[in-house]
Amino acid sequence: MAIDDLTERPRRGVAWLEAALPDLAKWSFLDRRLRLQPCTRAELLDDSYLAGIAAVVLVQTSDKPSKLIRDLQDLAIRLLDWDCRIIIRPASDELAHSIVPAVNSLGLPIYGLPPKAEALRARKTSDPGEPPLPHIRVFGPKTPWIDVANFVADHLPSRPPSSTLRFDGPAANTLDQSHALMLRRAFADCLTVHLAVDSGEPGKSGATVYRVHAELEGGQIGQWPLPYFAKVGPRNKVYTEYVNYEQKVRHYVPFHLGPHLIRDRCHLGATLGVIVGDWVEESESLRQCASSGRAAPSIACLFDRTLIGWYRGARKDPRPLRELVQFPRTMPSRRIRLAGQFGDVLDFPRLRELFDTGAGDGEVYVGPVHGDLHAKNVRARGGDAIVIDFLAARSGPLISDAASLEASLLIEGFEGDCRPITEWLGSIECLYNTRPILRAPTHEQRKDPSNWFHASVRQIRLYGTQMELAPGQYVAALSVALLKKASKDLHVHGQEDERRAAAYLIASRVLDTEFAQAHNTPPEQSAEAS
Repeated sequence: MAIDDLTERPRRGVAWLEAALPDLAKWSFLDRRLRLQPCTRAELLDDSYLAGIAAVVLVQTSDKPSKLIRDLQDLAIRLLDWDCRIIIRPASDELAHSIVPAVNSLGLPIYGLPPKAEALRARKTSDPGEPPLPHIRVFGPKTPWIDVANFVADHLPSRPPSSTLRFDGPAANTLDQSHALMLRRAFADCLTVHLAVDSGEPGKSGATVYRVHAELEGGQIGQWPLPYFAKVGPRNKVYTEYVNYEQKVRHYVPFHLGPHLIRDRCHLGATLGVIVGDWVEESESLRQCASSGRAAPSIACLFDRTLIGWYRGARKDPRPLRELVQFPRTMPSRRIRLAGQFGDVLDFPRLRELFDTGAGDGEVYVGPVHGDLHAKNVRARGGDAIVIDFLAARSGPLISDAASLEASLLIEGFEGDCRPITEWLGSIECLYNTRPILRAPTHEQRKDPSNWFHASVRQIRLYGTQMELAPGQYVAALSVALLKKASKDLHVHGQEDERRAAAYLIASRVLDTEFAQAHNTPPEQSAEAS
């Protein structure tokens, strides 16, 4: 038995822009309880009119082929942002080519172009195939109108953006109008939303994350449901993260250890999108938890419970690690020079050679990974570890997540630590200059301000070694994670800039100690060291 879709679909109007309505088209739409009506440009710019419209039909004529292009340029972004289906009927397959430059220049999603026109569009996009709705839909001049009507009837849009929704809270006064429209769609059934921008830094998507307290319009069992997060960002990245949540989180991450999406509040527009899910209440970032010395239960939960559904699907990949982990292509020379002030470093090409040596032949455990598992994407609540931000989720070496978390704690975990860089380096260097590297000190000095980092690293490496299929794989993955930290955020200054430069120094020491010195050590000494 299927459960009824409770989402309202009140928009059944089909607007026909400034063109005559063929009789066959009229009956095809009316038979599907769609209201077919001619309209003007002015009406499509009226919010109250557009609120009832499911689709807009743009018909190209042979005598004025460029009018369709002007209509697209003037109206397409607005219509898609309102979740309207745009139906295009070119005068001929040849004239369909004229649509492509306008669509590409606006960066709009389109589907149904004839083969030659589609080939022209594909040169300018990295996302071939049918895009998710809303998009521009092209129907050939000979396509029966009944097929067009069926498409609209089968893909009715969601509720229109609320025109009465009120925004308040610290983020309300600076809310971008394009973000406001996405939020008006996501919370169309609400009277008021209280907005605060998440204090975390923007992730890979370049999106803005809002903490939302929404007052439901009619209430259900109460006016104020649990708080949400609403993430507004570029359409393609928002959609990618939505798919990752649906395919890789909902079925594999325990419900209390990962935020889950509210599907009927997730929407796409012309260039932006919004996903909405449960806000992780009463939690703190793993960075805050770890630097306070309380991370042990959360790190154990992260690998033993939160992500175990992913790790169960791991397999052995015969390709070497160097083919599965992306070594940074370049390194800012300024960071290398700064690292050289803290100690002896190897040049960047030499580090690549050592990485290739350490990440040599041998099988690798490969499976679903988070792809961006830094200390701010893990929330700690009690002994639980809740993972957020799944834009970069993919298939990859399991050890890459553990290595990324260690490198993240090295950079972000010491925010607010005012010690001179040399003193800070001295407090953690024993974790990176022992051979083998994974033989870390069993107990940290409790009086040392870095003792929390020792404890966290020791625990992360316990899991990292379990993910190895050959010695040195975790060290190789860690060196890449450190070098990525060293290559990013060139705008930062002061202590964070120094820590990122120090990450290059540490990666240099790790690779030199683990791989270069291993080849220069007589076998009997190597055996004693291990």
